Amino acid sequence: MEQQYHFTGRSTYMVRINYLFLTDPKVRERHSNTLYNQGVFYMKQLLLRSVVTVTLALLTLPASAANRPIVGVETKHDIRVAYEIKDDVWEAGVGKALFYIRGLIEAYDSLGVPAKELHVSAILHGSTAYWTLKDGPYSTYKNQLRGNPNKKVISELLSHGIQVEVCNATLKAHGWRPEQVLPGVTIVHDAYTRLIDLQQRGYGYIRF
Repeated sequence: MEQQYHFTGRSTYMVRINYLFLTDPKVRERHSNTLYNQGVFYMKQLLLRSVVTVTLALLTLPASAANRPIVGVETKHDIRVAYEIKDDVWEAGVGKALFYIRGLIEAYDSLGVPAKELHVSAILHGSTAYWTLKDGPYSTYKNQLRGNPNKKVISELLSHGIQVEVCNATLKAHGWRPEQVLPGVTIVHDAYTRLIDLQQRGYGYIRF
């Protein structure tokens, strides 16, 4: 007496099991390796098909993503941005906001917009005003000797035409004098009236 069992996947193969296999231990022992090997072969085929399917799916992702449009900018002239910089947060060894302003210049450059078309004012006040201090007062304020790590990035921003500004009200509150501020940094009466004035003149607002 013979029974047939069918296993189906993407392809079909048949394992024949003789009735004696179920009743005679000697027959079962003689044929068990064959059936085991057939099962292993089947499982390997399924695993291989799965790996190939997943790999092909992953390979198609970059191609489909590449076909999606990336939105750029329409305005490429007279771009006005006002940064309010108040949070004392750092990245890459410098004030985070200063780091990201430098990134903004690079982003616009990659879009074909030169730095001369960017009119950016970065207004520092509150807990970030000390970023604009010269090495001496900076070291005294932070109780360390290595000087102000922001002076280089501030100098780079100034060279690209970025207006770096500090709130005079904050300077006065800490007892800092104008001559203690880094060269090129503009001292404004106070941060809030400056921000309001810039926004009324069409500057976009970004908060850090």
